[in-house]
Parts: sequence; structure tokens; C-alpha cells
Amino acid sequence: MNKKVKSTLVISGIAVGVIVVGLFVYKTFIKPRTGNKNGGGGDGNTPPVPQATITREAAMSIANTLQSEMDGCNTYFVDAFKNACKGLQNSLDWQLVVDAFGSRTTDGCAPFNYYTGNLITTMKWELDTDELSQCRAYLNSKGINSAL
Repeated sequence: MNKKVKSTLVISGIAVGVIVVGLFVYKTFIKPRTGNKNGGGGDGNTPPVPQATITREAAMSIANTLQSEMDGCNTYFVDAFKNACKGLQNSLDWQLVVDAFGSRTTDGCAPFNYYTGNLITTMKWELDTDELSQCRAYLNSKGINSAL
């Protein structure tokens, strides 16, 4: 072989070696730290990071429905709550609803008896123990930690 061919083969061998070592380093050290497209670890064993499944607009609609159902006297809230929250799938969905509710003033079913608070404090104020317990149980059955 002439010198030119030998040098071309040596350079090609070095290039292939660099590529192989580079792939090994990438697969062994870099890829596991960057995670996967679902936010979990790159090793396939880390669960994906949960995402909200409802939009902010849907959360606002649920918050508005819950407030209107709590307004007034002698309302039975549980069925309306279950119906409004049936699309929630995780705690992030519930948090979106709580955030959308913000701080509102609701009537306390008596003249000049108004209460201002977030969704959780408003529910604790407006609902009796049984209703609150049923709402909490409904969310828990969906795997939602509600702080109710």
C-alpha cells in the first residue's frame, strides 16, 4: 500500500473510533440524565411527571359552577360537585380549579353573612360535615389529594 492509502485508512479508523466512543459516552452518561419526553428519567424506570388534563378555561368553568351551587340556602352540593368535577383526573387538575376560583365572596345564607375565601375554605364554610366528607371521598376515589 502506498502512504496515501495508509494515512486515509488510519484517519478513517480514528474517526470511526471517535464516533463509537462518543455514542458510548452519550448512551451511558448523557441520555440517562436528560430524561424522556414525558419528563421521567431516561432509564425507563422513573415515572413520568404528571400533567394537568384540563385547560384553564375548563377549570374556570368548574370554579364558577361550584360557586353558583354553593350560593343560596339549603342547597345539596354533593351531586353538583361530582358532576362538575367528573372530568378531573389528578391533583393538578384540582389545583387548577382551586387557582381559578381564587378568592371570592359567597353568601352565607343570612342577611349580611358573606364569606370571602378560596375554594377550599369556602367549601368548609358552606358545606356541612357530611357533604364535605362526601366531596373529599369523591376526589380521593379519583386519586386526587384535595386538602378538604
